[in-house]
Amino acid sequence: MKGETADINIAVSALRSGIDDILERTKQLQRKFDEDEVSIFAAHDVSMKVYTMKSEATLERAQTKKRRREEKLAYLKDETKRQHEETKKMREEKQKLKNQVEEWLLVEEEEDEDLVSLNMQIKSVLEKKASLRSSLTEVKEVLRNAVENRDHWERMCVEESE
Repeated sequence: MKGETADINIAVSALRSGIDDILERTKQLQRKFDEDEVSIFAAHDVSMKVYTMKSEATLERAQTKKRRREEKLAYLKDETKRQHEETKKMREEKQKLKNQVEEWLLVEEEEDEDLVSLNMQIKSVLEKKASLRSSLTEVKEVLRNAVENRDHWERMCVEESE
């Protein structure tokens, strides 16, 4: 039994020595794994933070772009509405002006007809005036001749009576 115990002791010592080697190697691997793991986690953490920052920046740019686009669309919508109203007012004003011009043209035509009528009346009055002047001149001539004839006959009558 002594021999068996010695063999068992040798086997236990060999096992303990193997276990100690395994524990030592495990500790070394654990240290190496901890160092590698920390750098892996740190690199992963940095990578995730960079990715998150890029994603947030991309999201912010997209939201800003969307907001600007919506603002621009709202502005263009308001501008279009304002221009439609302005165009409508301009068309109404154009129609009013057109109606006013047509009315003025009718009034002008009536005034032109009245003016032509007045011109004809003035021309007729001027012709009558010229005719009356001509008649007056003839009457004055006849009167002067009559006065001369009377004076001539009076002188002749006076000379015969003397």
